[in-house]
Amino acid sequence: MTVSPAGSNSSIPGSTTAFVFNTTVTEPTGAGFITAYPTGGSVPNVSNLNYTPGLTIANLAQVAANSEGQVSFYNGGAEAGSTQLIVDPFGYYATS
Repeated sequence: MTVSPAGSNSSIPGSTTAFVFNTTVTEPTGAGFITAYPTGGSVPNVSNLNYTPGLTIANLAQVAANSEGQVSFYNGGAEAGSTQLIVDPFGYYATS
């Protein structure tokens, strides 16, 4: 999943270099993790949120954005199934 919270249709400036998100997983069908990273980059070998089946879990994450202000989210893990992901922008860092 990719989100683009910055840019011309937003109050968040296009010069945004990173975001602070509250990420929430709800209704997961398996155990897994969510990794947030700049869109277009490689998925890093770290997680921002770990979850288990049937629980709603939230975590605050600081994530770098790509040059277009986009962030992607990867759902992984050996037992990861489907889940709902809620991403709430909490803040951002910008060059101007």
